Order: sequence, then C-alpha cells, then structure tokens
Amino acid sequence: MYSLKVERRSKNVKAKKLKREGIIPSSIFGGDLKESLLIQIPESEARKLLKAKGRGGNLEIECEGKKYNVIIEHISQNQMTHQIDDIEFQQLGENKAVSSFAQVILKNKNKIPTMVQQFITEIPYKALPSNLVETVEVDMAKLRAGSNLKVSDLSIWNKSDVEVTIDGDRPVLNVTGDSRKQPQPQH
Repeated sequence: MYSLKVERRSKNVKAKKLKREGIIPSSIFGGDLKESLLIQIPESEARKLLKAKGRGGNLEIECEGKKYNVIIEHISQNQMTHQIDDIEFQQLGENKAVSSFAQVILKNKNKIPTMVQQFITEIPYKALPSNLVETVEVDMAKLRAGSNLKVSDLSIWNKSDVEVTIDGDRPVLNVTGDSRKQPQPQH
C-alpha cells in the first residue's frame, strides 16, 4: 500500500503562504474523526503521490505517529499552471461503504492505428474499503475500428461487491478509423 508521511498544519497559516513555500495544504475528513485533520504535504511528495494515485486512490497517511487509511477524495489543481492547490482525503471506516472513483486506464492505446474518443475517465461507485477498485483497464488491442464501449462493458460492472453509481448505458469510448490514413486528394 502506498504510504505518505505528513505534518499537521496550523489553521493560522494561510494556504497562499504555504504554497509559496512549496507546501500543499490538505485535510483528512470522515471515518472516526470528529473534525477534519489539517495536514501539509511537500509539493514534491504530492506530485509523486498524484503520479502513483488518482482520485479514489487508496493509501495510508501517517501524521504525528498515527496512521490513517484514506482515499483521495478531491484534487484541486490550476488547469493553466498545473499548480496543486489542495488535496482532500477521506478516512475509511472498517465496515462502512464509501463512495469513490475508479480511473479508466487505456492499455495499448499507442499500439493500434485508430482514433479513440474517450468520454469517461473515471467510474463512480460505492463499496466497502476491502472492495475498493482504483483502476479499470481497457485493453485497446482487443478493440477494432467502430467499437463502442459502455460502462456495463467494463469489468467493474459485474463485481457483486461494488455498486456502480452511473448508468450502464453511458458511453465510455468510441474507436474510429485509422488515424495514420490521410484523405486522398480527389482528381
């Protein structure tokens, strides 16, 4: 399991000041916490985390000697500068279902000469912490031009211990013709 060591942050220090110092303000909420735990993460560690885990990713956070089993609930990031503004983590309860997201990962996308139009990049669902699903892989090498994939076609749809919370008929992706073929000039 991915593990991250963090420090508690003071609510008296402004988020802008922390970000100027290369620190990402964050928080842990839910589970058995009576109030949110304010934490801070060095930006370099936050970037490593977000390369390894996306929204819905499960990890262990250690703060002041206590460990928290959490999922990444929300990532706030500036789309222009890619600056991470904050990350919110939800603590998991032992036998309490949680709403989360599974990232849709397209494998072998670069090995096939087709265009892919992806409509959904994450699948919302509910499950117990022991049944969390971080990623749903789609092997693009098995799809051909003209293929359409719906939520109900994904492996997560058939898991009895996971409740997908979007319509199974929602399109995930379409595979169109050969992207290397150039239109021939008409004479």
